[in-house]
Amino acid sequence: MAQMLATSLGRFSVGKALDGLDMESAESTVTMQPAALAKDRFHGPFGILYTIARPDGRSSPADEGQRSILQLGDSTSEPIYASATPWPVYGSPTSGSLALLFSSELMQSLLGYFKSDVISFSFAARHDASICPWQNIHLPAAEKTCTQLIRRSSTTPTGLSLLYSVLASTCFHLASRDVASADRWTDLGERYKQEARQHLEVAIQEEILLLTRTNYEELLMALLSTTMLEILCAEYNEAEHLLLEAEYLIRTRGLPASLKSLQLRTLHHVYTHLRVLTESTCGCILRNICPQKPGSRSSLVTEESRHQLRSFRVADQSTESDLRMSVEKSAAAAHDDIHLEVMGDWQDSLFPQLYGLPESLLGLLSQTIRLANEQELLQRDANVDVSMIANLCRRTKVLEHNILSWKMTCENLQSHNVQNPAESPPATNLGGQVIPRLTTTFRHAVTLFYYRRVQNINGLMLQNVVQKVLESMSLEDGPHEAAQMLWPAFLASCEAIEPPLREGLGGWLRQMGNKTRIPTFKIVSELAEKVWILREEKQDYTLGWFDVTSLERCPIVAL
Repeated sequence: MAQMLATSLGRFSVGKALDGLDMESAESTVTMQPAALAKDRFHGPFGILYTIARPDGRSSPADEGQRSILQLGDSTSEPIYASATPWPVYGSPTSGSLALLFSSELMQSLLGYFKSDVISFSFAARHDASICPWQNIHLPAAEKTCTQLIRRSSTTPTGLSLLYSVLASTCFHLASRDVASADRWTDLGERYKQEARQHLEVAIQEEILLLTRTNYEELLMALLSTTMLEILCAEYNEAEHLLLEAEYLIRTRGLPASLKSLQLRTLHHVYTHLRVLTESTCGCILRNICPQKPGSRSSLVTEESRHQLRSFRVADQSTESDLRMSVEKSAAAAHDDIHLEVMGDWQDSLFPQLYGLPESLLGLLSQTIRLANEQELLQRDANVDVSMIANLCRRTKVLEHNILSWKMTCENLQSHNVQNPAESPPATNLGGQVIPRLTTTFRHAVTLFYYRRVQNINGLMLQNVVQKVLESMSLEDGPHEAAQMLWPAFLASCEAIEPPLREGLGGWLRQMGNKTRIPTFKIVSELAEKVWILREEKQDYTLGWFDVTSLERCPIVAL
């Protein structure tokens, strides 16, 4: 592969090739016009919410995608941070930016790099090709579409969205490795991301109008992949909108399917993990942040079909029976429970294989989110239902007991889905086993989340739990391990009060951010520091991350 990449460069340096992305040729080349995308609207857990337009007048990423990529000059220096696998390079551009953007040599090189180095859009998910959906669903579809483009045969909007999202992900990955050309890789990744968005919009329109019967798994894959790209680029409103689209698609086409293949179940698990973590930091408090403004956008979800969606709230007629963890969950109920609304043991859960976590911990987090959301709404409701208050009080006690008494059982340590355990090495990041260090740390983080969002106790009472999270962190972690630990690190950092804890957790976040070059680490670190400042100013240790985001967006802490 290295020889192929070197040959494709020809007599041009990386800088010269990237500098070939100019606007003049783009204006003379016909390309697909983007649909009008309303950037001020997203769908939260309780309906459509609208965001304030950018106060500084800056254009959105969608607008930037229509402009020339910045000319940053030539760079012939060697990269500071080199990959074990050489990154793909451009051949000689023949007709400017769009010809280079859609160069078959470039696309094939980037696809090869994704397959060998990037592997998955999700940093936290295991990169085992036998189960990784980006390897066994996404990449084959993208490669097929690339071949169709080269042969000038017909393509589908879903296939094009999958292809360009792979190319965008690869460019963003390269931006963290080829430091000398990082800005230009990022700009190119943004261009590909805009292409992926536009073609996904067309695919959604076709699904709405029933013009074609799109491939369900590929359309869901495109939605999830674009969501991950938006999170990586801190476009959280867009990510939440796409998650709601994904939920509607799953409920209308995925859950009714009579045969639920391993690929289909894998995609549903990816959605669940991403949605639960998103709701943990972006809950109903957003109703205080985003004023309603008019907006329009193609969406699978209409006002008439909104009843098919489930908000992260406690059902009106629910009892504590849905919190019973010892009950075995039937396959039918487990397949349909994509938001983990009911606790119980499901032996065929894929979370240990995909993320190294037992489903029960994610279920406890989901239940805590629901309880916290109900408490938040009760504080705003002038007409208080006494029976609802009594119900929530009972749920609070049961949920607290479940969290504090949770233990990592033998069943947790070994997934039921490992087909041949004898062939699985004892490493913690392979096979179907849960990862003990991650599982223990995640359990501590769920405890912190419960006592902040439900009980809202003084943070001084939580310092021993924060200490346990810090002890689980390691500066030797790579991008995969660091991404898995990011959500626990976020919760612990916001709760840290003692200087050694703040220094330790803040230092880990900064070093992991520099090491992985993933922007979310910096965002989380800065948010935690704002919590520290606010707590010291107010001398109130019950304040949390949601108290410092009254005028801005809560981040999605999921990678």
